[in-house]
Amino acid sequence: MVYIKKYTKIDANIIDVGCGASYFVDNLLNDGYKNITLLDTSKTSLDIVKKRVDK
Repeated sequence: MVYIKKYTKIDANIIDVGCGASYFVDNLLNDGYKNITLLDTSKTSLDIVKKRVDK
């Protein structure tokens, strides 16, 4: 996250390739990033993240 904050503007488009069910997107959202795309071959992983961040 240190490099993201240092080198990426808050309105940047960010893609997390192979995201799995990680908490990286949660951290990005908490820091104010909004243009985030998650990409993974596992629908289950994407469903887990979607359920978690849509609360």
